[in-house]
Amino acid sequence: MTLKKNKYSLWLTPSGAEREEIQVLVDNLARECETETFIPHVTLVANIYATDSELEYVKKQLSIIATNTEVFTIDFTGYDYKDEKFRALYEKIDSEKLRKLYDVVAGSFRQVREEHFRVEPHMSVVYVEATKDDKQSMITRNAFPLSNCVIEGFELYKTNDPVSSWLLEESYSFKTTPGGREH
Repeated sequence: MTLKKNKYSLWLTPSGAEREEIQVLVDNLARECETETFIPHVTLVANIYATDSELEYVKKQLSIIATNTEVFTIDFTGYDYKDEKFRALYEKIDSEKLRKLYDVVAGSFRQVREEHFRVEPHMSVVYVEATKDDKQSMITRNAFPLSNCVIEGFELYKTNDPVSSWLLEESYSFKTTPGGREH
């Protein structure tokens, strides 16, 4: 008998007003495109597979990583789009700290291979099949680029299909630097 492995993804999610601003954009685009909405996030790793019994190990490893990671800011560097549903339209990100964090997480989970998330970090704002002209029109009608945002932790989501079934499994907080948030 083979035990079922669920798919988990580790997300960096903005908080506070930044999260609300991005959520409004995601919701508006989803409504406009008649597609599903989702929680705004930067996927750090998307391929953590674990059975229910293996999940405790995953959570313990992520807790250790989070307690050793400082709060940091991600910089949005402009929009782009691809001819695929989950990167139909997104904000590009430049962050050396994000790349280093990916390396730490990937080093803790042998099953994680070099994913496009490390070499092309991004925050999707709509999941849709659309033409290039439609995507350019969305860009023209909406607020781009997004504001930079502070990342105070990460969240582990169960991300089995479909998108509407994605479920928060656990949240982890990063450590703050003396004197508050790091910028």
